[in-house]
Amino acid sequence: MPDYSKYAKYKVFETENEVIVKVTFTKGSLQVPEDYQSMKGICAGQSALWCLHILEKRECPKPSYLRAAALQSTYQGVGHAEGRGDDGLMEWAGLTCLGTLKKAAWEVVLEMRFNEGVYLIGAPGHWMAAATNSGKGEFKYFNPDAGMFSGMDGPGFEQILLEGRQTGRTWVVYKVGLA
Repeated sequence: MPDYSKYAKYKVFETENEVIVKVTFTKGSLQVPEDYQSMKGICAGQSALWCLHILEKRECPKPSYLRAAALQSTYQGVGHAEGRGDDGLMEWAGLTCLGTLKKAAWEVVLEMRFNEGVYLIGAPGHWMAAATNSGKGEFKYFNPDAGMFSGMDGPGFEQILLEGRQTGRTWVVYKVGLA
């Protein structure tokens, strides 16, 4: 589990991402690609639900593992089979896309830091989320492998997002709102 204590003052809650979800479809003529029938982790589902809970201003935005697993199964199975992908993930979570960033990691992190919003982050092989309000100096970060962190400054926000990630590769980041 990553240690973000050098960047964030508070660990709001802890989460795990070591869930294996088996997706089996037997009805109708839905064809699911072989690589989508089993997945390790529910990071996409957890991250999308965290964004929803932040936007709903819930006291504790910790996502339910059961809801996250169901959302992840739908996203990985039905969504990809129907060609819905990330749009389906956001729709099924109750979110709408307000904008898309598809750039190198360090570029999207800077965009998020200086543009207030709630973000669903697709890094290579992993989903995360963040909420920023640079005018008030508020930065929140959610990593399904570790939990939710807050109480960091702008440079700390950048570091926490980039630590241990493939920063030279392209990330897809969605600024999201309530559907």
